[in-house]
Amino acid sequence: DWIWLVAKVVSYIDSPVPGIIVHEAIVKNENVAVIVSRITRIASLLLQAVESSLFGSEVGNNTGGDSVDASQDEAVEIQAMLLNAAENLGIDLSNSDNPLRELMEAAANGDSMWGGDVLTSRGGTGEGRARDGKKSMDIVDHLKSGAALDLSKIILTEGEVKLVTLVLTGRLQIEDLGPLLYLALNSPEMDLVAATDEFYSLSEQQLKANSHAQSPSEMVLLQPPPLAVINLSFTDIGDYGMETLSEFLYADNAALKTLDVGFCNISPRGMMSLCQGLKKRNMRCLPPLQGLIISGNTISCEVAVQLGIALSAEPVRNKRGRDGRRLSFTNNDDDCEGRDSPTASQSNGATSAYKSNLSDGLKLLYMGSTSISPESLNALLSGLGPSCPLQELRLQSNRMGPKGATRLVEFLETKSDNRQPVLPKLHRLDMSYNELGDQGTSKLTRAISKRAKVNMTEVSLSGNYMGSKGIENIMNKLLQHKLITLNLDNNSIGDQGCQLVAASLPSIGTLTRLNLAFNDIGCRGVATLMRSLVGCESITSLGLSGNVMRISGAIAMGFTLAQ
Repeated sequence: DWIWLVAKVVSYIDSPVPGIIVHEAIVKNENVAVIVSRITRIASLLLQAVESSLFGSEVGNNTGGDSVDASQDEAVEIQAMLLNAAENLGIDLSNSDNPLRELMEAAANGDSMWGGDVLTSRGGTGEGRARDGKKSMDIVDHLKSGAALDLSKIILTEGEVKLVTLVLTGRLQIEDLGPLLYLALNSPEMDLVAATDEFYSLSEQQLKANSHAQSPSEMVLLQPPPLAVINLSFTDIGDYGMETLSEFLYADNAALKTLDVGFCNISPRGMMSLCQGLKKRNMRCLPPLQGLIISGNTISCEVAVQLGIALSAEPVRNKRGRDGRRLSFTNNDDDCEGRDSPTASQSNGATSAYKSNLSDGLKLLYMGSTSISPESLNALLSGLGPSCPLQELRLQSNRMGPKGATRLVEFLETKSDNRQPVLPKLHRLDMSYNELGDQGTSKLTRAISKRAKVNMTEVSLSGNYMGSKGIENIMNKLLQHKLITLNLDNNSIGDQGCQLVAASLPSIGTLTRLNLAFNDIGCRGVATLMRSLVGCESITSLGLSGNVMRISGAIAMGFTLAQ
């Protein structure tokens, strides 16, 4: 149980150190406490994100010289810590006026971690770190670096959705956040919806007044914060939230590169609002999104058609299908079968006006658990265009079956206008839990093997009812690729399949992660695998949970680990 406390600052003190005196009391009305806590929590997250996007690593450094004096021992300890960190980073702080800031900037030039705090440069986008780091940044790390707003796993109410929208669109500047909260908290019902509506109406009046402005200096321009990453996953915003928030997609924020609205209970209606927002972003010549996570929502055929076009960085009017026909929109939300692909003759100008290099387009797309059909997938991929710089595609848990594999294979085996493979940069593919069976996985791996110019580094085929026959085809077809990760867990490959995997390992010298968990593998398969691993030094992660080890398998594993 929670104990809610109300705190009130009653006085300030200067001695022995500067500080404040706070009186705390237990809150009697817990409902009020919950409302105040939620409103202030969302507001504080917005404030931190906006300050990070505007000031980057400088936030919190301007504390002034009149703060609490550290003792001599603490100063020595801090100095030793800074020198040690500088030595590890290989930099010289002997002539530095601000060693802490120099260390922070040096650290910001390295790789960022997805699970931790996002490092930000002054610009907030992290582009410089990706170029200047000693080690090239992984695509996932790159797309999740930069100034970020992370509201994941917070179930947002209607008022909170409107508040987030006001800030992200620039209709509410961060310095006006305090007055809005004061207005909401002092209303009879602490009505955040009414407060946000009032500020929205005010911004509309200001924008309409621009038409009567006598000079540019009199105009009021929206200034959205330059956030690079927006994470709204598991917020349950639904269709209403997506319709409301779609406005920030075409706000004047060129820094935005990644949007995560995974598992937000969005139906096709809300997804269409997402598509419209992305198309308006293209019309305004803003850079396209590089990462989009929409897993756990519903993608209908019409959504797939519109989404493919909206995410494409190519001029839609010049796009043609595999048979040379010009692509066109359709308003039919029935079965997509028989339709070549999404098209754009009815786009009415809603095409991507972005003129930069196509390599700046979509790089990461997660569509797991979206109920997307094979025909819809084909339509979406065709809409993206053959030259889309997509690097990672995740389609897990969509129950596509062998037919889904066939549709994906048909697309992957096509050629672009310059006779190059479609999606020329795709190197990570997740088709787990799609009920592909041996037939479907065999077709898919055969298509991958034909893409000799596109090196696959990660393939996930977990939970696809695959037996030893499917494994044989996979291992034979993927030997030419420099695989780093191969996930085959939750199938039924048995000892025979495990032996086939073991026989192929010496030929895949780049493989570092292999997952064979829950595959009905017995002692014989484990022993064979362990013998193969003795001469395979690249493997650093091996998953064997859920298989039968017994004594002989354990002995073989112990011998291998000892090597």
